[in-house]
Amino acid sequence: MAAGCSSRPPSPRPYPLLMYCHGKSSTIQTFYSVKEDSYYMRKLPDLNDKVICGGCEGWLVVLNTDAESDECFLINLASTEKIKLPPFKDFDIKKCVITAPPTDPTNCILVFFDSEKPDAMFWRPGQKNWIKQDNIDDGSQKEEDELWRLNHLTGCGSKIYGFTNYSKLVVAEVVNHRLRLRPLGPYRPEMPIVAIRFYLNMVESRGEIFLVYRSMLGESDTRIEMIQVYKLNNNSNTINQNENQQQPEWIQVKDIGDRVFFFNTHTYKSFACSASETGLKRNSIYFTCCHDYNKNLYLFDLEENSIQVSLPCPNVVHNMTHTLWVMLKLPPPS
Repeated sequence: MAAGCSSRPPSPRPYPLLMYCHGKSSTIQTFYSVKEDSYYMRKLPDLNDKVICGGCEGWLVVLNTDAESDECFLINLASTEKIKLPPFKDFDIKKCVITAPPTDPTNCILVFFDSEKPDAMFWRPGQKNWIKQDNIDDGSQKEEDELWRLNHLTGCGSKIYGFTNYSKLVVAEVVNHRLRLRPLGPYRPEMPIVAIRFYLNMVESRGEIFLVYRSMLGESDTRIEMIQVYKLNNNSNTINQNENQQQPEWIQVKDIGDRVFFFNTHTYKSFACSASETGLKRNSIYFTCCHDYNKNLYLFDLEENSIQVSLPCPNVVHNMTHTLWVMLKLPPPS
């Protein structure tokens, strides 16, 4: 069933909303509330003809699509506050991750990874320039499994977690004004060989790292066969300090408690929230899928091991450019 249109935001507190960017040059943003089953529309001119390359907790990392422009900024979706980032040239961005909103200067680190070589640059609130770093890899791994080739990124505090091409877990952190990568040891859990394709998401919740994978079957890669959830054990932040400490491992879990996960296919950070505080069903996961162009909304219930599918905003599915889950507190319309 399609949602109805609302004239104002559904909640005065930060709340998970599914944002659709659509219209010519992404001129319109539609926000869908799962709890209220309603949506409302806004126009943010700052996003026109721009690329959203990442984000966290209502803040977007935005680049100008003009190849001659070096414009890059952060924008808050609620207040429309903008933070202009230092310009940069000659850097081919492959991935972007921001660990925390800029209002949290202790934990906020914005990192761009180069697409062709082991280079990166990062920014923290208060910096006037990017800190560019060549050869962030230590050269200890085989070429096909180099540490800088990270995927499925997420942030936890001021640290960044990701997997290499060969599924080794790596943590990145800024130490003495340099970005340092180190392998943590555990490989990604093995996936069922019957799956045609699988999708991974890592998410931080209350200081813990979770990994969720969805395995797909069917000739068109459109049928979700299985969803499994793993948690990184509690020794992950202290590993490699000495040989006697327990090495981290992925432990499969059947219950995530009073949590709800929201997974993005975009580089916008996936996140978790409290079910009791938001009025949503506990032990559940919301996501969209690339195979149907992110138009459908999926709800997976871990307890019942069931999936519900809906089409919340049929009026925007034909001209979308971005679909993002955001945790947002929006002001009333003017």
